[in-house]
Amino acid sequence: MALSCVYRTGQRFGVNYVIDVLMGNAKDRIVQNRHDRISTFGIGDLDQNEWRSLFRQLIAHGYLYADIDNYGALKMTPECRPLLRGEKQLDLRKFEKPAKLAKPAVVKKPVELGEGDTSLFEALRLHRRQLAQEQGVPPYVILHDKTLVAICAQRPRSIDELAVIPGIGERKLELYGDDLIRITAQHENTAASEEDLETA
Repeated sequence: MALSCVYRTGQRFGVNYVIDVLMGNAKDRIVQNRHDRISTFGIGDLDQNEWRSLFRQLIAHGYLYADIDNYGALKMTPECRPLLRGEKQLDLRKFEKPAKLAKPAVVKKPVELGEGDTSLFEALRLHRRQLAQEQGVPPYVILHDKTLVAICAQRPRSIDELAVIPGIGERKLELYGDDLIRITAQHENTAASEEDLETA
């Protein structure tokens, strides 16, 4: 098929053009040359990389060569005549697609909470989930876990203190600041009470 296509297109075109004919790509130049009407148009069932591999092997075996003086047009050598007549068979190496490398699994580090921060963290997560449901977005779009952990660690009591926590910009401060301060204040004595329970 490949050699026949080179022959039927007049041995005047390069590899890319011949591959486009074989793959049935009706580009303007191909239509203008009426090569969309030849028998080898769209006859192949290989992809572009497989065709390229095949042509490289045909050139390496001496059945074709690229005419540098004629813009790299593929030319047939006398050695390919027995192939075209069906008098000789040629076994070429099958193109093997490179195996996709498996991406390493991302191991998420566990959330690091201080002693007595669990109840505040869960309250902040609940509030974040409610906001996410209302806005139709994933929870992390509202606030990242690392930001919630930082709130638990620093226990901000004012907007100014909340503003210095990573992950809270002016917009999020405006939208969520008051509620975050309120929830934090409600759990102000959580750490002490949880520590008392552990030592009781």
